[in-house]
Amino acid sequence: MLTSSDKQLSRIERLPAELQFLILDNLNQVHSTCLGLTCKQLYEVHRYRHCSVHLYLVDPFTGKKLKDFLTQWMGDTLVDGMMYFYGKFVTKELLKRARQDLLEKGIGSDYKRLKRVGK
Repeated sequence: MLTSSDKQLSRIERLPAELQFLILDNLNQVHSTCLGLTCKQLYEVHRYRHCSVHLYLVDPFTGKKLKDFLTQWMGDTLVDGMMYFYGKFVTKELLKRARQDLLEKGIGSDYKRLKRVGK
């Protein structure tokens, strides 16, 4: 019988840690990152195995970059762009605030580094 805390976990999260490690060990870094981003627990396992993964890492099977997988997965409704200055995906509001902060600080050259994904 499942407890109330188990009901909130996905099936993969309920697997023993050893099995989670085996699953992620059989994925390349791009796919491990994508699976890891589905929940905190798997992300911790992914980070333990692969540390930090660059957004421009190429998937050997498809030739697509990690950032392309993430952009396709999250879509335009969740992600407006990527701030190359910080190397993170951001919401439209955060991107707008970051651009404004750079303009207020007079950092014109860094402002140009803030671009939309795919541009």
